[in-house]
Amino acid sequence: MKGGFRMHQRSSLSSGANLRSFEVEVACAEEGVWTATSKAIPGLNIEGETFEEAIAEARIWAPELLRANGVVADSEAVELVFSREGKRLAIV
Repeated sequence: MKGGFRMHQRSSLSSGANLRSFEVEVACAEEGVWTATSKAIPGLNIEGETFEEAIAEARIWAPELLRANGVVADSEAVELVFSREGKRLAIV
């Protein structure tokens, strides 16, 4: 991905679970608040005071929203791919 970073987080329920991958865009709004959104995850519109807080909240809510909206089944594992244009960051 040019000009950005990718951060993978995998949430699996069992080793044999199907894996579904979803991209989450993290951006800083004009007001200085960080947002995490995704076109593929209905209802995901997270705000945080910091970049890290927005990602942490998205990790919690994205799988819940996917399951609540019937996008993934309880037996499917969810992989979140976080991206942000403009900076290349290494997150450990």
